[in-house]
Formats: sequence, C-alpha cells, structure tokens
Amino acid sequence: MKPIKFTLLVTTLAASFVLCLSTAGWGNYYKKGRHICSDFQKAERLHRANPTEVDDEIAYAACLSLHGDPAKVIEGMNRFHHILNTTEHVFAALFIAEFIESGGDFEIPIDIDKINEAILAYGKVLAIINSHPRYPRARPIGYRVYEKYHQMELRAYYHIPMLYRDKFSTGFKGLHHEHLLTSSSYKGNRNLRTYPNYRLYTQDSLNKVIESADRCLALPKKWYHNTKRYEFNRKVCQVLKGEAITLRPLEDKRLVLLATESCKRDLPICREYNELYQKMDDIKEKSFSKLKNLSETYQVSL
Repeated sequence: MKPIKFTLLVTTLAASFVLCLSTAGWGNYYKKGRHICSDFQKAERLHRANPTEVDDEIAYAACLSLHGDPAKVIEGMNRFHHILNTTEHVFAALFIAEFIESGGDFEIPIDIDKINEAILAYGKVLAIINSHPRYPRARPIGYRVYEKYHQMELRAYYHIPMLYRDKFSTGFKGLHHEHLLTSSSYKGNRNLRTYPNYRLYTQDSLNKVIESADRCLALPKKWYHNTKRYEFNRKVCQVLKGEAITLRPLEDKRLVLLATESCKRDLPICREYNELYQKMDDIKEKSFSKLKNLSETYQVSL
C-alpha cells in the first residue's frame, strides 16, 4: 500500500504552527478544532490525479469539510459518508462522529440535539475496529498512521461514556424544566427546554455511562495507543463511572419525588426535591472539576 499522505490532517498544536508557516496562503488553509487542511488546492489536485486512492479522497474530503463555504462542507461530508459506506474506513467513521457531536465545528460545547446520533456514530467506529482481528494492520486498508495521529480507538472509547453523561445531564435538566413549567408558583422563564428525547431516559443513561465506562476501563493498552492518552482515558472513565454509580440511587429517589402529588403540583415548594436536586447538581459539578483537572494535567481536551 502507498504511504498515507497525511500532512493535511494533524492533531497537535506544534504541528499546527509548522503548517501555518508553510501554507501557501490563508485562503488555502482551514482549521476547525484539532483538524487542519494545510493546502486545499494540493488536496484537490492529488485527489483529481488519483480519484480511486482512498487516502487522497479522505484528505480532500477533510479540506472540503473544514472550508467555510456551506456547499463545500456538505460535499466534504457526503464524500466521507460515501467512503464509509464503500470501504468502512475507520477515520471516515471517526470524522463523521466528531462532526455530528460538535455540530460541525469540532469544538465544545457539543450539539445537544445530536447526542443519540453521535453515540451511534462512535459505536460505528468501534464496530469497524473490532471487525478487524489484526487491527490496525487491517486489510486492504492499514490504519497505523491514522492511529498514530488520531488515536481513533481511544477517542471512541472515551466519547461514548462522555456522551451518555451529557445525555443524562440534559435529560436531568429537561425533566426539571418540564415540572417547573407546570408549577403554579413558577414565574420565571417560560422558554426553558425540556429535551423530550432525553428526559425519559435518565436512569438508562446512567446505566449506559457505567456500562460504557466499564468497557473503556477493560480495554488493555495496545502497542499503538499513546500512553498519555490511554492513561487519560482510564482516569476519565473511572470518574464517569464513579459519578454515575453515586447518582443512580439519587435519580431513582428524584423520580419518585416527581411522581408525588405535592411535587408534581408545585415543584418550587417541594423542599425535599429541591434539596436532592441541588445535591445531585453539586455532585455533577465536582465531577466536572475532576474532569477539567485531568484535561489540564494531561493536556487533552474534554
């Protein structure tokens, strides 16, 4: 197989700086989050010269997807979906998952409305990886260079429990809002979002955090895993699991309180519920502080 032309897509700030200096011009250079297109014209030229070379098409699709022109972004993502559908390329699956999760800008905060879709997309990444017994020396496509720069397996194992945590937190807040809006004494903002796709699944979301964090923790370190990223993953997944185990009985109690007539009728005056809600909110805040500290310690973005 030909060497992968991977100068267009890198992950470190140091590499970003080098590419900034070497690029032909800002109109030819595009960056969103950790993804960079250092030379759009070169990517287009290489793809046109080698239209059946998957690595060249991936580089071109990435440059299109990172472009500011919405039409080019659509074309780029269509190309990624085509690559995924025809070759089940792991990087194509990862790029699509990150695009969905972030709403297309590859930054936080995530797109709250696409959590379920993003979870499925990261699941696809792992499904493809697990289908190759000799991964990343898979055939006919090898993924060693992609793994070196993107740590695709570790990213997928990390993002799934994080997304289930986001699903729980959003549903937790949405159910609270729903009851506030039907409370007779509530005089606040009437435009609160209730997140119907998440608020009915808070218990399930916590269970899924634990299950996916367990899978993350059970993943043995492999020769192609970056040591720092692997250790970060394990520590994050341990925090997520611990938080979910702590919150699960409290969420059971919260749902019982919300079903009682007094709380259902007027949530702001339901003292026991509000104390429990604040306690759970405090637990989530402390966990987020731990996650943020881990991100700063390992210099890995959440």
